[in-house]
Amino acid sequence: MTLVVIDASVAVKWLIEEVDTNSSLALHGEAFVRIAPDYLILECTNAVAKKTKHGDMSKQQARELVNGLESLPISLIPSNQIRTAALELAIELKQSIYDCLYLALAVYNNCQLVTADKNFYKATQKTPFGKHVVELSQLR
Repeated sequence: MTLVVIDASVAVKWLIEEVDTNSSLALHGEAFVRIAPDYLILECTNAVAKKTKHGDMSKQQARELVNGLESLPISLIPSNQIRTAALELAIELKQSIYDCLYLALAVYNNCQLVTADKNFYKATQKTPFGKHVVELSQLR
């Protein structure tokens, strides 16, 4: 089994049909052990709220999706445990603390972060941390 960190850009695709949803669903398999900072739940909730705001789903659909977030096939790690490392990464990479929470978890566990965030992926590739980040579309 392969340990991977999943960020919200990937987890949201498990909930909402988007580009690369099929690739994200491949991560559900038994070949992967999935982890993420507990912040993932809030970030996914925000994505659902945005979809509702833009009229892409009803309030009821949003409530159902958000109520189901706890059952995602992923182990959540308290963000508290990695916040200092995430801060250091955010400063060094000039990226958001939120994205760096996922990266810090991947670095700490010496595994890869799977993301659909192309900008964050690109920002890491010419750094020593690039080896810890893989873009979802590359998993095909």
